Amino acid sequence: MRVLVYEYFTATASAETPRALIDEGDAMVRALMADLAAVRGLTVVNPYCPMRTEPQTGRSHAVYPEFAEFLQDVDAVWPIAPESDGVLESLTRLAERAGRQVLNSSADAVALTASKSGTAAVLRASNVLCLPTFHDAESAFALASLIVMKPDDGAGCVDTRLIETTQRGRISSHPRFIYQPFVEGEPRSLSMLCDDDEVELLSINRQHIRAVDGRLHADGVQIGVYQDTDAVISNLARRIKRAIPGLFGFVGVDFIQTPEGPMVVEINPRLTSAYPGLSARLGRNIAAEVLSRCASELA
Repeated sequence: MRVLVYEYFTATASAETPRALIDEGDAMVRALMADLAAVRGLTVVNPYCPMRTEPQTGRSHAVYPEFAEFLQDVDAVWPIAPESDGVLESLTRLAERAGRQVLNSSADAVALTASKSGTAAVLRASNVLCLPTFHDAESAFALASLIVMKPDDGAGCVDTRLIETTQRGRISSHPRFIYQPFVEGEPRSLSMLCDDDEVELLSINRQHIRAVDGRLHADGVQIGVYQDTDAVISNLARRIKRAIPGLFGFVGVDFIQTPEGPMVVEINPRLTSAYPGLSARLGRNIAAEVLSRCASELA
């Protein structure tokens, strides 16, 4: 069986690609490749851009024709890409239309979770506690004197700003951005493993987020820091899975631990920065387990 591992930033890096995105993608794809290397009878195709020390120039990010060519000679594909600008959805739909098994969430699930406002609406309808999310700043300011402004389809903390109430008169709502009240609490994430019917909590992680000059920055994650002693997080994972059909394989959920309970920030329907080191920590091969959940389709 031949599997295409396609990590967007390491496959398409140019001189303009932020180094942090390349490094994060590199860590994920190395961890995934190591897990897949332990699976017998598997051939892995990985179009890695040769820029481990310096980015190449002249590479276009419009790589869909190239991606489609890789799809012609594989049985399955594991896409890793940002939801921003529809990248992950486009790659996933191309794979689905080509009849390849996608070792990731469905394109429809990716499309939904790519929108933070859309995700919040679906979760609220399922009575899942999540960050209040608005398309105008004034609605967020009605709940807090400090709000967060971010792209609706943003990844991580890219273009994420803190805005104080003293600035509210200078903020113009933009259709691409959403506005949320800043909520005090511990930034965490959960990693879960999904198939069509079941979901398993893999780890609860600590996220390191800092504010610098009014902007939020992500400084990495520590995996497996917290225990689910009261099964609250396991229950949250199950409720999210029921609310969003099509979540499959490895899925990450960012949340804030508040006195009222875990408050969901966003859902990442793909590998996240919590994946590297997770298989070793759990004593399991997570990638092999994802493959086993597709055994009948890949037979």
